[in-house]
Amino acid sequence: MGTRDLERVGSDLPSNVPLSDTEARKEQNDLFGDDLRHEQKKQVLHTAFLWFIRVAAFILIIAFVIRMSHFLLPTKWCWLTEEQLQGLDKFLFSGTLGGLVVAFIKPAFPSKSGSDEF
Repeated sequence: MGTRDLERVGSDLPSNVPLSDTEARKEQNDLFGDDLRHEQKKQVLHTAFLWFIRVAAFILIIAFVIRMSHFLLPTKWCWLTEEQLQGLDKFLFSGTLGGLVVAFIKPAFPSKSGSDEF
């Protein structure tokens, strides 16, 4: 094993193998670069946001069903106290729905003074 053997290393490679490392770096950047990481981060945030929306909608639906069941069922079948029902009403109607109503009405009726207050 002399220096002649070292000169022959890589001589069996096909002719289309790049001699420089620029094409390999470009390919590596395309596969594992900042753009891919940015897209993966956006995808994870998007998925997390969708799960947040689903869980929030599920909780609102359950709370609404509980409130309506207490409204429709006989008193002996109800399990929440009046204070608990008031808290549920406040959560459902003044917090959630009130915020949605204000969010939709505010752009429709701009204030004359120019401030953002309603």
